[in-house]
Amino acid sequence: MKELKLIFLLLINVAAFGQNMRPNQAIFTAPPTKIPSNCSTDAPLLGNGDLLAAMGGSAERLQFYLGKADLWELKPNGGPCALGRLDINLEGMQGASYLVTQDLKQAITHGEFHKNGLTLKVETAVAATENLMWVKLETTGGEIHGDARLAAISTTVVADPQLIERHYEKGRNGVLRSTGAACALRVFGGDAAGFTIAPGKPVVLVITASGLANIADYQADAVHRTLQTSMASLNLLKKAHNAWWAHFWSRSFVEIPDKALEQRYYLSHYCMASVSRLSHFPPGLFGWTLSEQTPQWGGAYFNNYNFFAPFYGLYAANHIEQAMPCNDAVIDAIELGRDCARNEGKYETMCSNSELLQMKDGVLFPVSILPYGVAGAPTTWGQRSNASYACLPLASTWYAT
Repeated sequence: MKELKLIFLLLINVAAFGQNMRPNQAIFTAPPTKIPSNCSTDAPLLGNGDLLAAMGGSAERLQFYLGKADLWELKPNGGPCALGRLDINLEGMQGASYLVTQDLKQAITHGEFHKNGLTLKVETAVAATENLMWVKLETTGGEIHGDARLAAISTTVVADPQLIERHYEKGRNGVLRSTGAACALRVFGGDAAGFTIAPGKPVVLVITASGLANIADYQADAVHRTLQTSMASLNLLKKAHNAWWAHFWSRSFVEIPDKALEQRYYLSHYCMASVSRLSHFPPGLFGWTLSEQTPQWGGAYFNNYNFFAPFYGLYAANHIEQAMPCNDAVIDAIELGRDCARNEGKYETMCSNSELLQMKDGVLFPVSILPYGVAGAPTTWGQRSNASYACLPLASTWYAT
């Protein structure tokens, strides 16, 4: 179990922050190399607790790996699934310098890339109050021609250049609960198939996403909201985004002489605010799912502290909203735990390597669970303390409120 001591809180690569580290910033001076990955990544991370993105690639081909918090394959040994990828191809930017700065306070990521007097500037964020991501492209010193498209990173994805949809149906291939998600692309200032970024004439890309946890007809919803977006509505959304993050940071703060430790405080809470908010779908072992391959250890909720540890700091920091999805997962799994304790039904083999409990009123959790009380790895691995350990987030919430 030593290998499971991996907490996604700090999965942004420590080496990425360099000499210019500031408490409210994360700085990347080279393109990420661990992307796509089924483990930790060294990419800049964005999200609003539901729509998730990891920024990869270099200046000539920026890539945003997209995820949706409720897109899981809900069956034993299932796990979270990636949604797709946004590719932005920019001619003539091969070999450009690389600098990406994340403003943790405002949750806005800026990129600046230079080559032979030509400068490309990128502003991107996942909106805090709506499942929408924007990417603003600007240039000085000349024009840049480019194109953008949504790309499938899984064989189970329905995709075209401006729409991606992925789903899992209950009853097919052992799936116990249906899930699905979709995202759509729109370009302002040009066409997705080809656009020109010129000085004073930026191009703005908008991704909207929706899932079955949001609305039944999630694909139509994603497309509709893309078509309804305008530059005026986007400006209003940015104001709401700034207000949400200002309120989030107003809940608590630290200021200490050790600026490296202070930066980790803000980075950790930025990550939790970005990945944990959707009811019943807290983040798994790795909060951002980046490839078709299932994350290591199924990316599940491991009940021997690995699932709970990223939430520890939220209670004292007064960020209870980000902790609540963890409580949902525990409560949703209680009936599964009762079935396990009785050794009844399809989970009776979980105690095959140890004495059967056969407890009428007990709760025995398997080593890992998925959303809505689905068993992750349908075994206890001999661990009988998982259910009692799962009381920790519930108790912490009660004491903090």
